[in-house]
Amino acid sequence: FNSYLWSPSNQLDVATNACVDFHGDSTQMITMNAIHSSGCTLTDSVLVIVVDLFIPSGFSPNGDMVNDFFVIPELITENYTAKITLWNRWGEVVLEEEDYQNDWNGECKGKTCLGDGNLPEGTYFYFIDVYGVTFKGYTTIKR
Repeated sequence: FNSYLWSPSNQLDVATNACVDFHGDSTQMITMNAIHSSGCTLTDSVLVIVVDLFIPSGFSPNGDMVNDFFVIPELITENYTAKITLWNRWGEVVLEEEDYQNDWNGECKGKTCLGDGNLPEGTYFYFIDVYGVTFKGYTTIKR
């Protein structure tokens, strides 16, 4: 192919190259038209999904109805499906869900839970996967 046209081009670096760089901040369907010197054309599309999450650095599940849950707002507003795994500092999984619903209140949901299920104050580490995009970090429980 000797010419290319990508559209829409508003989130691309150069819309007439064979390879383009996406620099956008919103999900977009992008179509590529390639033309060969013989006149043959090829058209294809790709959906570029932009995943940007606000993941809280802490929450306070103390029953006062303020900040009692580990909430990732984009799971609601963008209707994302997230797989989440959280573990304590000893590497024990305390929560693992395929379709997280913003409902973790600091209770241990793993196989190694002791006591009443309420996890102690401290730092917990996470992997969150949304459409193959992985976020990793930590959050703190403060009761």
